[in-house]
Amino acid sequence: MLTNVTDPSSRVRLTEDTLAQAWADGAGAPPKPEELRRRVVELGGDIAIDEGTGATRYRFAELEAEADALEAERASANEEEKRVGRVVF
Repeated sequence: MLTNVTDPSSRVRLTEDTLAQAWADGAGAPPKPEELRRRVVELGGDIAIDEGTGATRYRFAELEAEADALEAERASANEEEKRVGRVVF
């Protein structure tokens, strides 16, 4: 499920079906809708109903903000900061 949540392309289309399928893929069985909703909220997700379709949508604003901040840091890093350097064991 986390892969779907952190995928930037899924931010606008993170649906109940998408998360339920990810749950089923990981757990081997689909979740009950109320269990999925409860877990999503426990993990910091916000639930919204799409007014046009009536579909349930999910958003993880804190994870999105962290991903955006990380992307900004990577973009602003100079070449020296981008290199890993010598690895010593």
